[in-house]
Amino acid sequence: FYVEAKRLCILFYVILLRIFLTVAFGCVSVCFQCPPGMKQQVLVFYTKLLGRIRQPLLPHINVYRPVQKLIRLCGEVLAAPTENEEIQFLCIVCAKLKQDPYLVNFFLENKSARDMGFARAGQAKTNVLRKTLDSKDQSSETQKAEAPDSDASAGLCNATGRAVIGQLDSCTESSPQNAHLQHSLNKMAISPQPRAIDRCQTQDYNLVNSLLNLSKSPDGRIVVKASEGLMLLVSLPEPAAAKCLAENTSLCQLLTDRLCTLYRALPQSIDPMDIESLESVNWGLDSYSHKEDAAFSGKRPLISFLSWLDYCDQLIKEAHKLTAAAMARAIREEFFVPVMEPQLLQTSEIGILTSISLLNRIIRQITSHAMLQELVFFLLGEQRQPETPGDSKHQLRYRLIEHCDHLSDEISIMTLRMFEHLLLKPNEHIIYSMVLRNLEERNYIENKPPCQEDKDIVENGQIAGANRTSFRECCGNCMRWDWPGMPKPLEKCNLEATFFEGHFLKVLFDRMGRILDQPYDVNLQVTSVLSKLSLFPHPHIHEYLLDPYINLAPGCRSLFSVIVRVVGDLMLRIQRIPDFTPKLLLVRKRLLGFESDGPIIDHMTLLEGVIVLEEFCKELAAIAFVKFHSPPPLHPSLPCFY
Repeated sequence: FYVEAKRLCILFYVILLRIFLTVAFGCVSVCFQCPPGMKQQVLVFYTKLLGRIRQPLLPHINVYRPVQKLIRLCGEVLAAPTENEEIQFLCIVCAKLKQDPYLVNFFLENKSARDMGFARAGQAKTNVLRKTLDSKDQSSETQKAEAPDSDASAGLCNATGRAVIGQLDSCTESSPQNAHLQHSLNKMAISPQPRAIDRCQTQDYNLVNSLLNLSKSPDGRIVVKASEGLMLLVSLPEPAAAKCLAENTSLCQLLTDRLCTLYRALPQSIDPMDIESLESVNWGLDSYSHKEDAAFSGKRPLISFLSWLDYCDQLIKEAHKLTAAAMARAIREEFFVPVMEPQLLQTSEIGILTSISLLNRIIRQITSHAMLQELVFFLLGEQRQPETPGDSKHQLRYRLIEHCDHLSDEISIMTLRMFEHLLLKPNEHIIYSMVLRNLEERNYIENKPPCQEDKDIVENGQIAGANRTSFRECCGNCMRWDWPGMPKPLEKCNLEATFFEGHFLKVLFDRMGRILDQPYDVNLQVTSVLSKLSLFPHPHIHEYLLDPYINLAPGCRSLFSVIVRVVGDLMLRIQRIPDFTPKLLLVRKRLLGFESDGPIIDHMTLLEGVIVLEEFCKELAAIAFVKFHSPPPLHPSLPCFY
C-alpha cells in the first residue's frame, strides 16, 4: 500500500508540473490575448490553485516562474475587464508571502539577468511556434481533400500564429540592451561572474509594481484591495525585499503624489472649527453619504485627505524599518516641505488659521514613529544647541512660535493648541527642542550658597526630600529617553553663559504676564500648555517651572517669578475696582454655568483672568504634589528629585 501511494504521489506531482508547464506556455498567448479570454482563465486557475492547496507550491521553479510572468501582466491596462481577477490573484500571492516571508526572494528579479532570459526564452518560443505551425501546415495539406471546409479555420490559426512569431521576433531583436550585452559576452568569450553582475544590476519588484498600477484604478474596490496587498508586502521582514521596495519601486512617489493632490484639493474656505470637530477618520472605513457630506463645505475632500494620510501612517507603522524610513523621508521632502510649508508661512490670516488647523489635525492623526520623527524635524528643525535671542535659522519654527502671540486671538489659540498636541507625542526631540536645550546648563541659577532658611526647607523635605516620583502616565513616554534622575551638578555647568529661556517659553511667559488683560479662551490655552510642560519628569523642568525657591540669576525669570509679578500688579488694580469680591464670585458662577448671563459686569476681562490665574496655581500645586508623592519610578533613569 505504501509503495502504491508513493507512486500515486509521484504521478500526481509529474502531472501537476506538466499542467504548470502547459499554463506557463499559455502565458505567452496571454500577452496577445490569443485566444480571447485566456488571461482571465489563467488568473482564475492560479488564484484557485494557490488558495486551495495547503502545501507550499511557490518554492517550485515550475510554479513561481509562471507566477512571475502573470504578475508582470497584471495592472498593464487601467480599467481592464480582467482587473477583478488580477487583484484577486495578486492578493492571494501576497497572502502566501505573508505566511512564508522568505518566499519573497523568488519575486525579486534582476533586470539584466531577466532581459537575457527574455531574449533566450523569446527565441526558444519562436522556434517552438515555427515547428508547430510547420507541422500544422503539413497536416493541413494531407487533410485538405478530406476536410475542404476547414481551410478557413486553418488559415486563420496559421495567420495568428505567424503574427505572434513576428511580434516575438521583433521583441527579441528590438532590445538594444540585450543585443549589446550578448555581443560583448561573445566578443570576450567568457562567462559573466555572478558577483560582477550583482554590482551593476538592479532588482525589480514586479509584485509591488503591479499593485501600484492597480491602486490607480477608477474602481474604488480595486484600489482598496491593492492597498491591502501593499500593506502585506511592506510588513515582510526580509531586508532585501525592503531595500528593493524602497529604492526600485514607485511606492514612495505614489504616497506623496496622492497626498499632495488631496491636500491641494481642499477648499480654502473650509472652516477651521469644522476641521477640529470632524470625527476620527480611518482608512478604508469611511463611507460615502451625500447627506453627511453636506454637513459643511469641503467635508468629502477633507475625509479623503485624512483617510489617505491614515493609510500612509499605518503603512509606515507596519513596514520594515528601511522601507518606513524611506517612505517617511519622501513624505517630508515631497509633501511637508514643498506643499505645506508655503501654506504655513503665508501672511493671510484666514490662510494661516486654515493651514494650522490642518497641521493640528495631521499631528493628531500620525502615530508611526518614523513619520512623526520627520514631521518633528520639519516643524522644529534638527538643532540641539541652546537658542539665542536673535536666532531664527529655522524659519517655520520661528514663525509658528510667533503665531502663539499673534494679534489674532484665533490664530494664537489654534497655534497653542497645535503645540499642546505636539507635546503629547512620544518624541524626545519635541520637548528638548522647545525647552530642555535651553535649560541644560542651569545658567538660570545664581551661583551662591543657599541661605539658612533654604537649608531648613530642604531638611524639612519640602523641596528635595520628597523622593519617589512622578506621574506614571507622563513617565510612560519618557522611559526610553534616558533622562537623568538628578539635576546636572553646578560645578559641571557653564554658569557664565548668558541665559535665554528660548523663544517658546519667552512667548508663554509674555502671555502669562498679560493674563489679566487677555481673553478668557487665550488664558485657558496658555495655562494648559504650561501645565503640560510642568508634567514632564525632567529635573531641570521641575526646577525651573515648579521650584519657587531657586536663586535666579540677574535678568532671568521663571514661571514663579512671572506669577509673582502678575499677583503684585493685581493687588494694585483691585483697589480701584469697587465690590471686587462679589463681582468675582458672580463671574465664577457664570463661567461654571450656575447662573445665566445677566447684565454686563465692569472689568470682565480682569475678573476672568483672576479666576484662570487662581485655577492655574491650584493645578501647579497639584502637579508638584503628585510628583513628590507618587510611587517610585518605573525605570531607574526617571528623576527622583532627591
